[in-house]
Amino acid sequence: MLKRFITLALLLVASLTHAQSPIQKLEQAYSRFLADSQAKYATVSICVLDANTGKTLFAKNENLGVSTASTLKTITSATAFAVLGKDFRYQTTIGYDGSISADGTLTGNLIIVGGGDPTLGSWRYSSSREGTVLS
Repeated sequence: MLKRFITLALLLVASLTHAQSPIQKLEQAYSRFLADSQAKYATVSICVLDANTGKTLFAKNENLGVSTASTLKTITSATAFAVLGKDFRYQTTIGYDGSISADGTLTGNLIIVGGGDPTLGSWRYSSSREGTVLS
């Protein structure tokens, strides 16, 4: 009987030490987010409110003025990051059918199969600038 009581007491103490409030979970998630190398130069402002009371549950840099972004982009980006992972790279395949003459002229079709890369040809990234993509 004493063994059962001690076992139960240890399990209870262990579960209590691992229990976290939603605020603690938010703080840990925020810290993990900032620790990620991709957030190195990020400007982050967050404020989480209780929908029923309006009370601030968690806030960091909540008075910092940042450019607005659509909520849907935030959700889409977070989902893509979770599903695809931080090392995901889009792939665009370029091919052709027909023949290429000695002077380099293609008689046929140029086939480009996009991988969904939203930055294809973007001036923002050197690896996707027009000259790089077309070379």
